[in-house]
Amino acid sequence: MPRISSTTASNSSTEGAYKVIYRSGSIVALLLLRNITSNFEQMIESTAAGELSTLLPVDVDPSILAGYKAQRHIMLNLYASSNTTVQETAFGGGQSIPIAMIKPLSRGCVLLNSTEPFAAPVFDYGTFSHPADLDVAVAVLKKTRNFMASPPMQELGAVEAFPGAGIASDEAIAEAIRGSASSTWAHLTL
Repeated sequence: MPRISSTTASNSSTEGAYKVIYRSGSIVALLLLRNITSNFEQMIESTAAGELSTLLPVDVDPSILAGYKAQRHIMLNLYASSNTTVQETAFGGGQSIPIAMIKPLSRGCVLLNSTEPFAAPVFDYGTFSHPADLDVAVAVLKKTRNFMASPPMQELGAVEAFPGAGIASDEAIAEAIRGSASSTWAHLTL
């Protein structure tokens, strides 16, 4: 196995046969849904047929539901597009490959929890409230596994730490993702 040296902004080590520059993510993959899974058309069709009212608070204003339906229509057209990506995978030579869902269908909400004007609002990010987001996340993780298993990545010593090679079924992968993903300023991060 070749030796690898990492270099950060504060460390200028040059040991090893390879030099990997790490400054947060020097390689980024942005994939279309059709490049992540061959099942993309069926995913889009089943998502289009889903009932959105069950994913929102019961007392939501009808205009919010109408807006959500319009957003879903736009998002699914983007999912079907051959020009628009649905995920971002960054690799900078470090010990992890973060995966970000950049076009989630889930929607959260901010609610006032009190009549007290200075009380903190209640945030519900709604992470994975739309089942299609978890389906896409599972497909993305499986695609990332294929990348990690490629000869160049194996030459670098790539080892899966999450969710772990023993987690194989889609259901088990989904459970692991749901238990560890977090929401960021714009997208879900696995």
